Amino acid sequence: MTPSSTCGWPDDRWAKIGLNVAVRQTLGQAAAVALHPQEARERLRRAAADAIARRASIPPPKMAGPLDVEVDLYGPYMVDLATLVPGVTRVGGGRTVAFHAADVAEAYRLVQLLVQLASIKPS
Repeated sequence: MTPSSTCGWPDDRWAKIGLNVAVRQTLGQAAAVALHPQEARERLRRAAADAIARRASIPPPKMAGPLDVEVDLYGPYMVDLATLVPGVTRVGGGRTVAFHAADVAEAYRLVQLLVQLASIKPS
């Protein structure tokens, strides 16, 4: 198994610095070749220990702002709640909202708010 067969980063930034750990290879929508759970656990533990030991030399990912963010929510009632937040608009189909954020921190805070709103069930 190769890391590129299992990891979904478009630019393979983590593979370039050796932080990918392949534990399964997808064959299709409902099929995969997977390592035994004990072997997968050991590989992940070794890689985690290595990453922690090398953390000072691994650059954090950078995303320059401003950002345009789209979030797909589970149901239309969640979109209704999300659009009560200033700056959040309904886009595309019935389950997607969008907003503009000055930076990653602002985008993260707003996504966290959307997650909390999504946990409210309609009565």
